[in-house]
Amino acid sequence: MVPASRNPLFIAYNTAFWLDTLVPAPITKRARVAFKPTEDQMIWQSVALVQKYSNHNTHVPWVLISSAFPGRKPSSLARRWEALHVRKTNLVSRFLESFDRNWKAAQERGELEAGPLRIGSGEELKVVLEWYRENVGEAFDEMADQQAATYCPRSLYGGLTGI
Repeated sequence: MVPASRNPLFIAYNTAFWLDTLVPAPITKRARVAFKPTEDQMIWQSVALVQKYSNHNTHVPWVLISSAFPGRKPSSLARRWEALHVRKTNLVSRFLESFDRNWKAAQERGELEAGPLRIGSGEELKVVLEWYRENVGEAFDEMADQQAATYCPRSLYGGLTGI
């Protein structure tokens, strides 16, 4: 009788077991990478600015926007915008009002050159977003946080009366 340690079936089973536990299986699908909140904010700000200040009113040029997001495909940005657009409509309109107000004020002070703003390339979009983030971004974020803190839907407190 052959001892168990020399049995070919035993050896094959143990080898397969140890290979499965010690050597990781090859990844067959690309791992999904979640969007960070800062990326979400950049996406809806970029789309809002490009739709308003470029010649692309009817569609979004995702290739232009993707230049501001290294490592992200235009198709993934488009899908993320579809999800964000539903939830961020009010925030986008408030952002555009804030942006217009501050851009015009900076032009009047002479910090920016006069004339209409046109975004035609990814570099121009990056420059405009950086300008906004440096001059207004934190104040706008604090205003949005305060407004979000004052909003309390009925679903949070169960619809109780007398609160």
